[in-house]
Amino acid sequence: MPEQTPQTPPYDLLPEVLKETFSFHFSFLTQPPDYRLDKRLVGPSPFMFYDRHVNESRRLRYVASLPSLVDDIIKKVDDRLEELERTGEGQLPMWYGTRAGFGVLTKGSYTFTGSDAYAAFYSLSPFGLEVWRLAVQKDTTVIVINCGNYERIGIRHRASQTLYLSDMIDLTKPGYGKLHLGTLMSVVDDALIRYQASCERDRTTRAKKRRHLPENNEVRRSKRQKLNILLERSRDLSQLSPQDLKVLWNEILKRPLLLLRFSGGGLHSSVPACCLRAGGALSPYVQDTTDYTSTTLRESYQASECFHLTLDWENSNGRTGQVFTGNLQLTLPNGRKLSRNVVAKIAYDEEAQDLVRHEYQVYRRLWSHGVRRIPEIYGLFEDVDNLATLLVMERAAYTFRQREPMTKENKGLLQEVQISERSTCMSIVKEIHDAGVVHRDIRAENLVVAQDGRPMVIDFDNALQDAPDHCKALEIESVEDLLSGKIFFRF
Repeated sequence: MPEQTPQTPPYDLLPEVLKETFSFHFSFLTQPPDYRLDKRLVGPSPFMFYDRHVNESRRLRYVASLPSLVDDIIKKVDDRLEELERTGEGQLPMWYGTRAGFGVLTKGSYTFTGSDAYAAFYSLSPFGLEVWRLAVQKDTTVIVINCGNYERIGIRHRASQTLYLSDMIDLTKPGYGKLHLGTLMSVVDDALIRYQASCERDRTTRAKKRRHLPENNEVRRSKRQKLNILLERSRDLSQLSPQDLKVLWNEILKRPLLLLRFSGGGLHSSVPACCLRAGGALSPYVQDTTDYTSTTLRESYQASECFHLTLDWENSNGRTGQVFTGNLQLTLPNGRKLSRNVVAKIAYDEEAQDLVRHEYQVYRRLWSHGVRRIPEIYGLFEDVDNLATLLVMERAAYTFRQREPMTKENKGLLQEVQISERSTCMSIVKEIHDAGVVHRDIRAENLVVAQDGRPMVIDFDNALQDAPDHCKALEIESVEDLLSGKIFFRF
């Protein structure tokens, strides 16, 4: 029988689809709010750094005022109310009609008046452009811009690259609850429609692949096969010999300029960003202790003084900025090219940049004390326009969390850590402590398996140097409980 395209996600997948949607549109539902507005509005922003790398076909071209948007959203709720009354299939939650601050839900349109004179502001300010960039990166349609008691709702139109904005909305006016509910409904509808479209694309792709497979050749991937796929994706295409690795690290040591490009996720660099080395390379082959604080940008560089970094997709987003995976490449004087798969942590504001610099100093200390089961560091770099700080590191194959995803059954506890693996991880932690460092953030996401199969500990931005002995003892205890499946995470 032909495969049927699902109209909605399976019940067990639906929460994940909506969680991914709401975590971007309504972050207060999934994480605590950050009230430090001065940290958000002052200093360099991600958009100012990414502006030169945004794909031309996804740039914000037009901003248009759409006063009817609010009425259209409220009409969606009215239509749904009428459908429920007509069919009798369920009812809306009663708390929407009585909860303080949401107003009373009644039929009929409620007009939120406000000036649209500020619509052009969003087309010019870095804030408005950054909102658009995030929408492109997350591939979302509905955008909510909130500031205290006032709000605008935006719709991203992909074909014309236009942002349609509602009038200013006063959240204290009666009837906002209906608008709030309608916005949530719009977000859910958009998530389901896009999920259905992705299922159609997947169905077409599977049908094309099935033509080249023997009949009745249905393969179900095991957990080990999935790990092998992660390992294959992270593995370098060119397997370098020890001699080639030594040559690569010596060349990196001599090259102060990093040419950064983006390729993927709505970003496509026509011109690379120039990043100047601020910290040396750290690996078993080289340990650069040079002080680069006095390094200044020159007018020109030779090709032998540069190497290239192409970042393809965002791996994670944390308090220190964004983490991208990519490929580092350099050309030897004889014309031969050497490359390595890497991870780059990019920080924008001053606070995040200080954390990245602190993490580099911790790595530098650990390498100087002989700790080896940590990532190799290709260098710390500063954008020449002072918009970002980059820490370029070795890319691991997968994390312990990827190997054991969080489920209702395991409740996030690690249950498949082998005895030998547990012993290795504990020895790594003790080596870190012997170097005078306490990690303070060891969890399944920060325990990884390298491409050669060795366990490693990563992410030292929260580490404490010259830590007292009682902190080390507490961390030893918590890591033992983590690896034995007794706790999920302990600060």
